[in-house]
Amino acid sequence: MSRKMLCREQRKRGQETKGCLGTVGKGAALGRLRVTLTPAFFHCFQHLHEKKGYCLFWRLQALVGTGTSLILGPRTVVDNIQKLIGTTYFVSYSAVNTLPPIIFTINGINYPVPARGYILKRLYVGNITIGTPPQEFQVIFDTGSSDLWVTSVFCTSPTCSTHVMFRHFDSSTFRPTKKTFSINYGSGRMKGVVVHDTVRIGDLVSTDQPFGLSVVELGFDGIPFDGVMGLNYPKLSFSGAIPIFDNLRNQGAISEPVFAFYLSKDEQEGSVVMFGGVDHRYYKGELNWIPLIQAGDWSVHMDSISMKRKVIACSGGCKAVVDTGTSLIEGPRRLVNNIQKLIRAMPRGSEYYVSCSAVNTLPPIIFTIKGINYPVPAQAYILKMVYVGKITIGTPPQEFQVVFDTGSSELWVPSVFCPSSACSTHIRFRHLESSTFRPTQKTFSITYGSGSTKGFLAYDTVRVGDLVSTDQPFALSMAEYRFEGIPFDGILGLNYPRLSFSGAIPIFNNLKNQGAISEPVFAFYLSKVKGSVVMFGGVDKSYYQGVLDWVPLIEMGDWSVHMDSISMKRKVIACSGGCKALVDTGISLILGPRRLFNNIQKLIGAMPRSSKQYISCFAINILPSIIFTISGINYPVPAQAYILKDSRGHLYTTFKENTVRTSTETWILGDVFLRQYFSVFDGGNDRIGLARAV
Repeated sequence: MSRKMLCREQRKRGQETKGCLGTVGKGAALGRLRVTLTPAFFHCFQHLHEKKGYCLFWRLQALVGTGTSLILGPRTVVDNIQKLIGTTYFVSYSAVNTLPPIIFTINGINYPVPARGYILKRLYVGNITIGTPPQEFQVIFDTGSSDLWVTSVFCTSPTCSTHVMFRHFDSSTFRPTKKTFSINYGSGRMKGVVVHDTVRIGDLVSTDQPFGLSVVELGFDGIPFDGVMGLNYPKLSFSGAIPIFDNLRNQGAISEPVFAFYLSKDEQEGSVVMFGGVDHRYYKGELNWIPLIQAGDWSVHMDSISMKRKVIACSGGCKAVVDTGTSLIEGPRRLVNNIQKLIRAMPRGSEYYVSCSAVNTLPPIIFTIKGINYPVPAQAYILKMVYVGKITIGTPPQEFQVVFDTGSSELWVPSVFCPSSACSTHIRFRHLESSTFRPTQKTFSITYGSGSTKGFLAYDTVRVGDLVSTDQPFALSMAEYRFEGIPFDGILGLNYPRLSFSGAIPIFNNLKNQGAISEPVFAFYLSKVKGSVVMFGGVDKSYYQGVLDWVPLIEMGDWSVHMDSISMKRKVIACSGGCKALVDTGISLILGPRRLFNNIQKLIGAMPRSSKQYISCFAINILPSIIFTISGINYPVPAQAYILKDSRGHLYTTFKENTVRTSTETWILGDVFLRQYFSVFDGGNDRIGLARAV
């Protein structure tokens, strides 16, 4: 991976009418309502799997890489792009449909990337309106709190400007009070005033509804929604106001005092919140009713948490809060750490990682409530967002999960004798069990942006699908530093031989020399929904639309091309005089120089928080596409592609600073770009082909 390491990233891209923006639908009967929400779960692909990851690159100019899921560039240019699309590195959901494409001009051809390509969305929110005439807001329907609040137009906090603000003076039904309130959350706090107005949820109307208008918000930079609609009991209200659900019931707007949630697992199927009744089509079997621990709080008694028939937490029974406002499963630190150890998750920053190959073997975690088991499978408690594929090494074959990386040339996997803690979390090659293994005395070492590995060279039979490379040189790592928790076992480099640190011939060249492939080309289809594919020796035209636009390499021996510009709203925001772009499948983000990177973040209104840049949920539907123009062709990346969701449900951008200093402006186009465009790497003619992916 071009002296960088895949770490994290997320990405989902929905259709124009999908995503985090909720739409409202009518219920089946009088007094019932269904509000359609949008899910945001990522998919595990058939051949290559999506996992979280980002990379740093060491080269100059514009680089083309399928190992990168984001678009990386200079900080100032990236910051400028963020400013142009009005983000705080999070964008509002409603902004995505109005954001222009960003055009990458390479070799005189424009390659536009629409907003849906550069914004990623993964949170459940829905629409409500407040006032007369109605003003629309995106809110979270939250069973963990009781207050309804949105931002006031008079809010003075910088974060308020990134959300839709309520204009009370435009509403004829608005009624103020002198009562103030404040709420402290885990990640911030807000304070404001209690007021009254008409609130609508679909066809349901709550007249003279008390709610909060925030005038101060602290620690809420980049939250991907405009407000919160609390659905807990009145006793938990900080403002003392009657919650909207109780008001709807008191006013006779709903026939039954119930509400229900269907949070879809499929990104193409809308999630729904129902008021006043239950739609039986959204569940199987019978409902299991569980009494609350006490009236006034959506908490129940849980018997235990177990795995493989062994209790791993809540051993004597415990309290469980059923909370639609929280996207994760939270628990006491000691018990959570124990569960991470049991599933062999390794810490990396604030996240825990497991090997891609482990997901299918991990057991479900069982939550037992009132004597009934509720299993959560590994596919649900592990989020996967990096493209990896299977290869085998040795005779008989031993299987590994690897990243197919156009940014590097080495093939390496861990050795069974590697003592590093990072090696213990991955599949290790057992060379003593292979009859075709041949060792050498040659050593190697590779330093990436986030870690390093060293070991020795060897030879064995390597299989990629039906392709067989006999006596293939590859590396066995004996020491790995700072690679704990990486979501793959090794890397299969697909760059030119001259970039090999070990001097070994790359597997693609070996396959070509041995006559295993008919043409010296390989191609990537990185899917947004279905299985992703890497192809060797030819191209399947069913994976792209139109014709391939061929871009010559800057020089033979590196998958880098000349990019004309990066633009937004017809204005060049980076790469103004042309630059180098590496097309890199080993990187999940888009990397660029610090100055330009910061500029892009400012242009889209992204706000820094920790190591990420966040945007408002409301902004995502109005953010423009970022256009990468290459060889005169525009390649737009939409906001839905360059925005991701973190573990808390907040949205952040996929532009990241390339920390390696370069003498010329260099961008790395990773998976964020390549999910939009089918890519062909032609080693025979030293060129890259790009076409719109299906």
